[in-house]
Amino acid sequence: MVQRALALAGVVGAVLVLAAPASAAIFIRLATVHVHRGGLLRIVGNARHMPLYALPARKMPCIRVYATCPPIRRATAPSRPFILLGRAPGKVSANYDYMSRRFTMRLPRALPAGKYVVFVWCASCDGSLISAGTNPSGQPQILDVRR
Repeated sequence: MVQRALALAGVVGAVLVLAAPASAAIFIRLATVHVHRGGLLRIVGNARHMPLYALPARKMPCIRVYATCPPIRRATAPSRPFILLGRAPGKVSANYDYMSRRFTMRLPRALPAGKYVVFVWCASCDGSLISAGTNPSGQPQILDVRR
């Protein structure tokens, strides 16, 4: 009887551990925050085949006042002042695995030097723009693009 209870507890625990990633959210985190124009930006995340955008940090007032940044939603792909950086690698599939992966993306040479917030646009998440490395207070990571 004790062995059955322990086996059941082990199975339930394994199911909970394996099911946890499925409930996770889309995220990206910048592994490098200082990059030269045209250089390689290193990213960790689970945004497979989703477009990544940069927004000049000065366009996000919540960063200056240290308030929680509200979620940004767009029904269509972002346009100015957002700058398309490219797409995350990987294929979109119905069985999204939420596994975190490391990948690199070459920044456009035409990207002006300055500070940026990097976003992944998740069209299937009600058009959510998800900022890179957002901490619990809602503050995103800042990418410093150098000449």
